[in-house]
Amino acid sequence: MKKFLILFLLSALFSFSQNAFADEIEYIHKTPNVHIFKLDTKKIGCNIKPYVVSGLDTVKNVYENNEFDFVVNGGYFDPQTGAPVSYVTINGEIVENPYDNASLLEKFSDEEMDQIADRAELRIMENKRGKLRFDITNHKAYAPNGWTVKHALQAGPQVYPVLNLEKEFFVSYDESGKIIKDSIDAFKKRPRTVVGIRGDFLYVIVFTKQAGYTLDDIHKFCAGLKLDKAMNLDGGGSTAINYDDVEVYSEEKSGRKVKSFLVVED
Repeated sequence: MKKFLILFLLSALFSFSQNAFADEIEYIHKTPNVHIFKLDTKKIGCNIKPYVVSGLDTVKNVYENNEFDFVVNGGYFDPQTGAPVSYVTINGEIVENPYDNASLLEKFSDEEMDQIADRAELRIMENKRGKLRFDITNHKAYAPNGWTVKHALQAGPQVYPVLNLEKEFFVSYDESGKIIKDSIDAFKKRPRTVVGIRGDFLYVIVFTKQAGYTLDDIHKFCAGLKLDKAMNLDGGGSTAINYDDVEVYSEEKSGRKVKSFLVVED
């Protein structure tokens, strides 16, 4: 009997350690090829943060080799060099800066770089009492009075309540209204990763290749969820997520290697 009790307790402890946030992360999979994860920021907000690797790595490897309960791909980067295309802030320190990317500076004008640098980011802010506040806003926007930016993960564009394709320099048009630049295939059906906020909940939504959503489709989807705000993360081959026994990859077997991630620490 004692042996059975010990085995039972060890089994229960192991199950808890494998899914420590089962009550704080709700997995919703009602729409085919769309995976929604609803995170309770009141309960686990202090465990949510960006994560950056020195080179490049897959979501699967980062999930399996760290004490993370949840990992999803993050912001933009140069897949050839690993150089940043998006800001990442961790514990108040900017650890990824698009102005450190020499090829960006050579390719784009000062005005265009200003638009790239001011793209939307997911912010986790903190006040003097240690209270956390989640928001989605442009990088250069000031934090509200009494709050400082603790963590931030930039990508873009903001997709809800407005779709900021031109403002954030993802799409450009000529004088006749013809598209001459679309750096993220905004109007094509592609795998997508999106983060959104509704009240005290952070939504992470993965749209697989089979779902085939444009950013306009995603704007409408976010409206249907009644989100307060939402933004696009890196998509296409970067789209990947690991949580508990859920593994979702966009195109490749284990997802392509990326630079930054949004994680929930154990």
